[in-house]
Amino acid sequence: MVVRVGLVGCGTIGSQLARALQRDYRHAARLMALHDSDRRRAETLRRLLPTRPPIVSSLADLIRRSDLILEAASPRIPGRRSEIEEAIDLLTREWEERGGGVRIVRVAGGVEQYQQVKVE
Repeated sequence: MVVRVGLVGCGTIGSQLARALQRDYRHAARLMALHDSDRRRAETLRRLLPTRPPIVSSLADLIRRSDLILEAASPRIPGRRSEIEEAIDLLTREWEERGGGVRIVRVAGGVEQYQQVKVE
């Protein structure tokens, strides 16, 4: 089974993750979509990748396309919810209907976190 991956954050860390994914894990994972608050960064990364994954403006769209999300966006402001958390809330009903969820790996700010969002 090939894991469908969405990338949030196309700066230095996200770019390195995307290139490593396509170089070293192409047999196991496929980069399905890119998202960045600065579209120019996403466009720059897309040009560097051989598979040219689509750039999506909506995190909900990225989440729908993905089994796994790599979040390499800038660290959040304390007390404020991230864009990805807002999108997950919006998609909860959809996941309930299809019986699924998504896995998120956060690597921004040098702190690695893993979260599985699954609706039971």
